[in-house]
Amino acid sequence: MKQLLLLTIISLLKYIITQDIDALISQVESDVILIRDAYEANFKTRCSSATTCSYHSCASAAPPGRTCNLKFVTTECEKCWKPAGLLLNDFPSIKLADVYSPRVSDTDEYVKEVVKTGQSINTTFQSIATRNPDFYKWMYVGTSNGAWISYPGSVYCDKYDNRYRPWYVGAATGAKNFILVLDFSGSMQNENREDSLKSAVKLLLGTLVNADWVGIVTFSTTAKPYSTALVRATKENVDKLIAYIMGFNSSGGTNFSDAFQKTNDMIRDTVADENGSPCKTFIMFLTDGTPTEGVTDPTTLLTMIDNLTYLKTATIFAYSLGSSASIDIPQKIACMRNGIFESVLSSDELSLKMNSYYVTLSLGMNVAKPLWVEPYIDAQGLGEMSTCSIPIYDRTVSPYRLLGVAGIDVIMGDLYKLMPDQAAVKKKLLIKSVNACTSQSLNACQMNSLRATGSKCTGVDSSCTPIQVNFDQCSSSVTNAFCNTLKLVSITSTSSSSTADKPIEICCGTETCSTGGIIGGVIGGVIGLFIIIFVPVYLKVCKPKADAEREANSGNSNSGNSGNVAVNVQPNPTNTQNIQMGNVGLSGGYVNNSNINQGQSYGAYVNPNTNYNVNPNTNYNANADFNPSLNVNANVQVNQGMEYNFGGQGGAPIGPAA
Repeated sequence: MKQLLLLTIISLLKYIITQDIDALISQVESDVILIRDAYEANFKTRCSSATTCSYHSCASAAPPGRTCNLKFVTTECEKCWKPAGLLLNDFPSIKLADVYSPRVSDTDEYVKEVVKTGQSINTTFQSIATRNPDFYKWMYVGTSNGAWISYPGSVYCDKYDNRYRPWYVGAATGAKNFILVLDFSGSMQNENREDSLKSAVKLLLGTLVNADWVGIVTFSTTAKPYSTALVRATKENVDKLIAYIMGFNSSGGTNFSDAFQKTNDMIRDTVADENGSPCKTFIMFLTDGTPTEGVTDPTTLLTMIDNLTYLKTATIFAYSLGSSASIDIPQKIACMRNGIFESVLSSDELSLKMNSYYVTLSLGMNVAKPLWVEPYIDAQGLGEMSTCSIPIYDRTVSPYRLLGVAGIDVIMGDLYKLMPDQAAVKKKLLIKSVNACTSQSLNACQMNSLRATGSKCTGVDSSCTPIQVNFDQCSSSVTNAFCNTLKLVSITSTSSSSTADKPIEICCGTETCSTGGIIGGVIGGVIGLFIIIFVPVYLKVCKPKADAEREANSGNSNSGNSGNVAVNVQPNPTNTQNIQMGNVGLSGGYVNNSNINQGQSYGAYVNPNTNYNVNPNTNYNANADFNPSLNVNANVQVNQGMEYNFGGQGGAPIGPAA
């Protein structure tokens, strides 16, 4: 009887826990839909509504009214024993895509229109944040033309393009099967084609989410699949696929027939796992030549491909790379499966051409359910995080056009509090994303209207209204869209690292308290006690003390320089240098004159007109105090050749890492 009672209690507790976490997940999805609805409504009235200017996330002048928020903890001050928060604003900041050419311009009229629309939904952001003060972190809209509107506003200078992030592409296309059929014949060694293909594939695979299934078939003299069936696009599987492709070397002939036969077999042998069934299949086929192996007669080859059972429901995007590549066969393969063909003359174009597939896939779709990104580790030190995202459409046209994607970041630890079984929580989010499976509704006539001149399919009805891809602009120019001009902070690196230092604006002072055994011992269960004790002490004792010190030092600053002090540390600086507020120089490097905001927290106190000893063979902590009589702290590490801002801007990017 007792055992039965115990089992009943356990079952009841599991039910209550499940109900609580399901309610929380549903609340996140409801809120991201609110952001979507607000943006869609404001887009309709963008031409007639008043303009409120928006701030670039990385500009010469930062917005006023910033506050330090310790909820947004960064590990950038890892040498400090206390947490470091980010300087944030209660309105959005704008990051324009700057990864691929041509760059997104803040003078483009349509860019100004979508930014204006994003600024007008600030009340929605604020309302959601007010209802969830301790749960949500970043909320944002990424637009189809590369404007990332993020709340709360923050300084963000890392290179970023929302259109190539998993949370964006995954939501825009819904869950899908994604198969790459790639030519690695000997001719791919010419004109840097192999390296360009590998770069394009790496970027493509990086846009997938774990609700997707993915497969790769490479071909030369014969075809070889990565696996006999598609695999779920988890981060682990995607990393393995990237490594697999990077290890290929081009050689041999060109066998189209074996490639498509192996692709057909891969789809046939793919079965559902415990998290749901595969969705509609999209195939990307690339070649730089004509078939020389297997079935080589064009008519026989096309008939053979058309008769493959498991390809009949797939959509095929075909690409011919280089001036000598076959055009007729790839184009007809795309046409028989209601896809798109493109001729790519230059290897430099390949990544952009192939990675624009999702724009076509998003047309004619109506993804009504949010998608959850596989949990990832946040770059700001917030821990394990996931993004809930949903597409935003212009619903005034048919079929709908993709305006962008709305997203909300959630810390997984908050979900684990309700359900400690982490695997069960992740499975819930995955099943939610699998349910976002959808299909494209464009007919053959509509798809043909999307094809470029010279790449259209023959024998297709042309009586339908062509799909309008471009948006109608407002009759009058949007003025005052941006509060400042785009003057990016200089980001340079002479180190061997491929990632340059990424400035962020943080609150990380060097002030300390008498804490006894706290330093270095705050782990495990002590963390909770630390938070309870430290925060009140810091707010009442440390911070006023530090503020007083800063107030005392404020008279020493150069009034013509009001901003953070920045240093560009070059290898082997000279031993003695003069460090002045707003104009700090080390041998071989230049530091921009930036402004020091009064009342702001800075990690290093620098006295003007004082010489400091700098050890040429020592790495330095950007947040260390300077003492006129001592060397800079030689026991902490800073990468030489990187740019650092004393107490103001450090190395980790802010914003979603997904």
